[in-house]
Amino acid sequence: MSNTNTLLTAIQRVVNNNNSVMKLTDWVIGTVTRVKPIEVTLSETMLPIPSSMLFLSNGVIEYKIDNLQHIHTATTTATVGTGSTGSVTVQPALNKGTIQVYENNLPLGVTGDDDGNKIIINRKLQVGDKVGLLRVQNGKAFIVWTRLFKEIG
Repeated sequence: MSNTNTLLTAIQRVVNNNNSVMKLTDWVIGTVTRVKPIEVTLSETMLPIPSSMLFLSNGVIEYKIDNLQHIHTATTTATVGTGSTGSVTVQPALNKGTIQVYENNLPLGVTGDDDGNKIIINRKLQVGDKVGLLRVQNGKAFIVWTRLFKEIG
C-alpha cells in the first residue's frame, strides 16, 4: 500500500509540474505601447509582446459605418374651414451629427477623413489603452480580447 501511495504522489507531482510549465490559457491585462505595428506590454519589467504574437478580436478593431442619410415622407390631407382640402408633406431627416456613439461616456464622433463621413462605432487601439488578453499556446500567442476601463469617464 505504501508503494502505491508513493507512486500516486510521484505521478501527481509530475502532472502538477507539467501544468505549471505549460502555462495553460490565462487572462492577463496589458497596455498598448505602440500601434503600428501593434505592441502590448504586460509589465514594466518585460519586453513588449510583438505584433507577430498578437491576434486582435472584433472588440478592439476600428469599425465605422457610413453616415446615415434617412428620410421618411408622410403626406396627410385635412379639411380646413369651409370644406377646402389641402395636403402637407413632412420629411424629417436623420443627418450628420444627429447620431452620437459614446465609449466610456466620451463621444467617438464622426470622421471627415478620406473615408468620407463615417460614424465611428468602435475606435482603433491607441497608445496607453488598457487591454484584456488571453494567453494561449503556452504563452506563444495572445488574443487581444477587449479594451478595459477603470471607471466610467
